[in-house]
Amino acid sequence: MKKTIEVLVIVAMIGLFCSCGAEQEAADTMQMEPQLSQMKTISEWATMECYYHNVAEYYQKNASGYLLWKKDKNFWISYDGIVTLGIDSSKLDVKVDGENVKIHIPEAKVLSSKPNPDSITKDSYYYAKNSAIADADDQTKAYKKAEKEMEKTAANDTVLLAQAQQRVQSMLEDYVKNMGTMLGKEYTITWDIKGNHVKSDTAESTE
Repeated sequence: MKKTIEVLVIVAMIGLFCSCGAEQEAADTMQMEPQLSQMKTISEWATMECYYHNVAEYYQKNASGYLLWKKDKNFWISYDGIVTLGIDSSKLDVKVDGENVKIHIPEAKVLSSKPNPDSITKDSYYYAKNSAIADADDQTKAYKKAEKEMEKTAANDTVLLAQAQQRVQSMLEDYVKNMGTMLGKEYTITWDIKGNHVKSDTAESTE
């Protein structure tokens, strides 16, 4: 009787190990497929930095003086800055069905923009004739306006936005192809691309 119990226990344990082994193998296979989390990380690496030189105007009516001696403040500020373009990785999506991979890429946008404060000196200011001189508060306001102007300029640059989106697409395509090479598979990629850019014949543009 004792031997029978031992045999049953051993058989049960073998069945358990086989079941766990099959589940682990399935999990390992899933991990070796293109993964959304990894693709989101790649899209964050794929951001594009653009260097801008721009000019912003500042105008304030009757900024100084009294009565007939009032003066406006009207000047331009020249500055350099960096704009980072890319996609919102939280909106990236991927579906894997066998060897078919469908990737949704959101439109590219301005992720950050900031003038370089070291590029703004006293020589960066150009005054209109008879303009009052800017004080520290005016310079702060001008800096903030410059930041907005730079972001607006970049947001309207469709060529750079398309390049930023294409950069993400190319890096994701390389990732999927490399995964296929590792697994001995040939993945077919279908692109669902929002807005800025469509790279290939297998892409679908959505508005």
